[in-house]
Amino acid sequence: MVRNALPPCRLLLFILALLWGFPDLLLASPVTEDFKDTHDCKGSLKEVDLSLSRLSPDFPIHKARLLILKARLDRDRKTPKSHKEGLLALKEARVIADTLKKDHSKDPEIWDLLGQIDLIHTQYQGFPGGMRYASRSRKEITRALALSPTNSLAHFTRGMEDYFKPWFVGGSKKKALEHFQKALAGSPTNPRYISWVGLALLANHHPRQGRIMIDRAASMCPGNPIYRQRAITEKPRG
Repeated sequence: MVRNALPPCRLLLFILALLWGFPDLLLASPVTEDFKDTHDCKGSLKEVDLSLSRLSPDFPIHKARLLILKARLDRDRKTPKSHKEGLLALKEARVIADTLKKDHSKDPEIWDLLGQIDLIHTQYQGFPGGMRYASRSRKEITRALALSPTNSLAHFTRGMEDYFKPWFVGGSKKKALEHFQKALAGSPTNPRYISWVGLALLANHHPRQGRIMIDRAASMCPGNPIYRQRAITEKPRG
């Protein structure tokens, strides 16, 4: 028995969505260029590569998060070279996370790392090849939240999934907002979380509150083009 199989009606809607031009990733969140670990106001491949070259091997989690960011940025470049480099970054991040899991299986941060890696792998593989990664990611984030119900990173990742998944495969802008707010509660000065709370508020028909949050993130990171663009378009990207 396949537990993760979609009901026939939802499977049909899924296929129709693909034919009608929905985003290329329907089972996980798309790339978000502002995923920057502790460098929430920065974000370019040059900066990431420089940080990776200078990073001490004593900080494997930080390296894995930088590699995750690199994979996200590479995916948005949409070239064969960037696609290959992004997959290599994901592979290296996965090796780090799997190694850490052996000795830290009760650490929710490790499970969040694994969940993020699989979410991005879903984006790289597309449909139907990426479906197994999407299923695996959801289990990993669920494990992270089970270990630490208030974990900000895990709530943020689950919120991204809920925000971008269509309703007929379990997506919900309302659920996304709840997860983003929980992420922000644990890290109230994180501009990434502030920005996404704003976007989710807009999606849930709270324009005034959403606008305040989006402008707040942009003012915290005046040099970040992603936050500046969101302040203009009120959209995640572009």
